[in-house]
Amino acid sequence: MIVKKSEPSALIIIKKKHIVLIAVNRKLLATILAGLMVATAIAYIVASLDDIAEIGEEMAAALEIMLFLGSAGGYAIVSVWILKSKKSYSIKPYVAAIAGSSFLITLYVLSRSINLPVVGLQDDIGTVDITSKVLQGTIIAISIYMIQSVRKVKVPSVISDISRR
Repeated sequence: MIVKKSEPSALIIIKKKHIVLIAVNRKLLATILAGLMVATAIAYIVASLDDIAEIGEEMAAALEIMLFLGSAGGYAIVSVWILKSKKSYSIKPYVAAIAGSSFLITLYVLSRSINLPVVGLQDDIGTVDITSKVLQGTIIAISIYMIQSVRKVKVPSVISDISRR
């Protein structure tokens, strides 16, 4: 097996006359992922604007607005982190993206299926809700791919370092 690193964003493994391309354009995927996270942040800001009218009526509306704006801020911060670290092979921003998105999807499903203490049982499912969940699922999928591609890039470099000694 011959391992070639053709460019910073691609790793080619030649294995018995078959070429496998791993880590296809990591920089582009990182930029797309950051864009999806910004789009999700915007969706959460829009959702918080929808709840402003209810803020005087219910305490739950105020909590939802804080959750939505906090989530938007979190997505913005992690997207900047991803853009700043897209040249390195750190998995930390991708783990943060998976954890945050998974938490928000789980919280959404729970709020629609059981009676949560402050917000109660939610029965409304809107366009912004569905859009944000699709975006979050995509964020999780791309982040998992990015983590896997980092691991595939690091393993051959470790093996080559050991063999040089």
